[in-house]
Parts: sequence; C-alpha cells; structure tokens
Amino acid sequence: MVEAIKEGLSRDGLSDLVRDIVLPDGGVGAASVKRAVQRRDAFRTFDIALPQVLWADPGRAPRLIDPETDLYPLVDWTACDVAGFADAIPMDARTAESQVVRLRTAVAAGFETETLKTEEVERRFDPAFAVRMIGDLCPNPFVGRAVIGQVLDRLNGRGFDDARIGRLSGFIIDELRRHLSAWRDGQAARIFRDRLADGQIQFQLRGDEGDWIMPDHDWTTADEMAEQLTGSAGGPLQRSLFLPIYKADLNHDERKVAVYLDDTAAIRWWHRNGTSRNSYAIRGWRRGNVYPDFVFAALKGDSGQRIVALESKGDQLAGNMDTAYKTALLSSLSKAWGSRETTAFGRGEVDFEAAVVLFSEMNLKLPALITGDDKAP
Repeated sequence: MVEAIKEGLSRDGLSDLVRDIVLPDGGVGAASVKRAVQRRDAFRTFDIALPQVLWADPGRAPRLIDPETDLYPLVDWTACDVAGFADAIPMDARTAESQVVRLRTAVAAGFETETLKTEEVERRFDPAFAVRMIGDLCPNPFVGRAVIGQVLDRLNGRGFDDARIGRLSGFIIDELRRHLSAWRDGQAARIFRDRLADGQIQFQLRGDEGDWIMPDHDWTTADEMAEQLTGSAGGPLQRSLFLPIYKADLNHDERKVAVYLDDTAAIRWWHRNGTSRNSYAIRGWRRGNVYPDFVFAALKGDSGQRIVALESKGDQLAGNMDTAYKTALLSSLSKAWGSRETTAFGRGEVDFEAAVVLFSEMNLKLPALITGDDKAP
C-alpha cells in the first residue's frame, strides 16, 4: 500500500514532498524521504540543453509535438481497408464464457431466477454501439460506421449469419480496436517521417526558455549511509553528472552500463535518466513520452562532443511492439539530426544519436555509440 501511494505521488509530480502515511495497523510511518543529489563540481554551472521533437506551424514558434492534435487528425480513415481483418476472424471463434441471470417476479416466491449461458441468449450486433467503441480511434462517426459496415459485409460474405455475429460481437469489437490502433499508428508513423523530412516536425533545440535543460540536482530515496555504486576497480565514480549514485537506485543491468560508461575515458558525463515530469523525454507518433534510460556526453576528437540518449532493454523485450516503436522512432530522429549541416549546443559542433540497445549487446554496441564510428560493431 505504501509503495502504491509513493508511486502515485511520483506520477503526479508530488514526489518532492515529504508526507506522513498512516499504516493499516493504525501506526504512523514516514514515507521514504527524497533527498537532492547535486551535480558534480565540474558541471555545477553548465546549462545542458537536449533536443526535443517540435511541431512548427507557419508563422508560429515551434512547440512540442502532440500526436493527438498534430498527427491523428491527418490520418485518412477512408483509406482503411478492413477486409484482411474480417477474413482473419475464425468461424469457430470462442469468447470468454459468461452467464446471464434473469430475474422474474413470482406470485408465491417473490422472485424467480434463471441462469443462462451466453450462447442461449439471443444477442444482436449493435453497429451504433460499435461506432462509439472505436470513436477514440476513428473520430468521424460516419467514417466509423462505414468501417463497421465493411466488416459486417465481409463477414456475411464468408457465411457468418446475424446470430453468429451477435454472439461474437464483443470479440469482434475488441479485435477491431487492436487492428485499427495498429493501422493508425502505421499511418501516424508515415506522416511523422514525411513531416520530419519537410521540416514541419523538427528535432532540435529551440534556443529559448522552452528548451529542456538538465536540472541542477537529481533525487534519491536511499539513506545517506546506503551503499554507493563504485567503478570497476572499486573506487568512487568519476564521470557521473550527479554524485553520489546509490546501488539501490539502479537495477543489476543498469549498474553494469553505468560502470562501463564511468570507466570510459572519452565520457565527459553520464546520467541515469528517470521517468518523472522533470526527466528528459522524447515524443513520437504515439501518445506518451519515451524516456531514455541513460544520457551521456563523449569527447569527439579535439573539438566538440557527442550526446547519446540510450534506451536499454532486457532480452525478453526484444522484438515486442514497444521495443520496435522506440527503435524506429530513435533511429528516425538520429538520422534527422545527422542530416543537419551544423548542430551546436552552445559552443562547438555536437553529434546527437538516440538508440535502443539490449543489455546483452551493450559491450558490442556501446563503443560505437560512444565514438560515433559507424564501422564499429
């Protein structure tokens, strides 16, 4: 219970407050106190700005992109073909077993009950209800009704009668929502890439108060005497942007990445990014933000530097939808940044790359990310 409350506070941006929590047994306990961790001395006064995904309307200053209002209205739903979806609905599809309880009044007993299985109850597919159920995906109800009509016509053509469609109505709507969501994401991704190419979407610094600036402190709930993360030789960390770093604040795989970065001479600073409101976030063609797990800066030859936003993933997440989305998004943004003639963070030319890397591939791919050497594995 305490952990759930703490998590809720963090999500609502209230994690900086210290609150007393009344425990279930009536006692009073204190929530874990968040303490500020300051920047390393060498970077106390540096403004570190990182690029964001911006939407640039003609005649207006660029602003953070919002897929809901910028991309989704541009999706042409009249081009949505649901024939393949309807053809994939199995004739013998089964829905979750449920029961219907009927209550009837009786003169002697007051009420009589009758329990029926779903298949014993006549159900009809309600197109108007289906249109409402996909309305958050396909906002035009007339187009939504046309989509539902295409599905029903295709099912009828395959031999589905009204009774069968009625029994499967919940299943059909749920599966249709998944299909339409994936289709919309694909269309939004195409629009995103097109607008990125023509300049309406920009991945850059604004150069004003709207830029995301690295905060001057981080937070930890670890006790001051808790065990700190150390370098591979056992000594204190040297290159973390914020110090100290406590072992409890990183999981096992993240500690390995942190130590690797800290042991690399080319690294100027590294930071374990969070997921709070003040953390560095990248937006794409889906709702919500992508929060890279690590951000680091590396020296680039005799002048300039290289900034890398790294999203780390466990092997069990390789190939899933979230990993595929983040990989495609970060790759597109890295290419867009690399296509710029000059890029600068205050002083000196700066490379920027964002990438998704599996923990099992860190030793193989981190060297190339640090140096920017495309020939590295």
